[in-house]
Amino acid sequence: MNVFGFNINVFGFKHHWIKTDTKEVGLGPAGGGVPGVPGQPGAQGTSIDFPGEPTTLNDHSGASALPGAECEEISDVDESCVNKLLEIGSYKGPFGPINCQNVATDILKTCSTKPKPKTPKFLNPAGPSIYGDW
Repeated sequence: MNVFGFNINVFGFKHHWIKTDTKEVGLGPAGGGVPGVPGQPGAQGTSIDFPGEPTTLNDHSGASALPGAECEEISDVDESCVNKLLEIGSYKGPFGPINCQNVATDILKTCSTKPKPKTPKFLNPAGPSIYGDW
């Protein structure tokens, strides 16, 4: 069971996604597509992604084999948890405040098998974050 983090240069920015033994998924334009890959509908490879555009988790199968894709194996992560959160088509929010880096990071933090420190109450007086205590 393996979990990998990938990124690729897209117009000077790094696009991030996650690959497990059974899935390869990352954030992209609602309706599908892999940012930076020509021929993908709505992707940065063929058009501009504007702030506020809706985003979903999209199938990135094969993107890890693209020239320039960089890989890092992620240890201390529960792969079954990651697979549950990599639900293709799930809406994530508007592009800008939601981006591929923070979506991938949130999934990996949520599924981390490392002990999670509690958030000090003074940092979060309203209670637990929707992302959990980390």
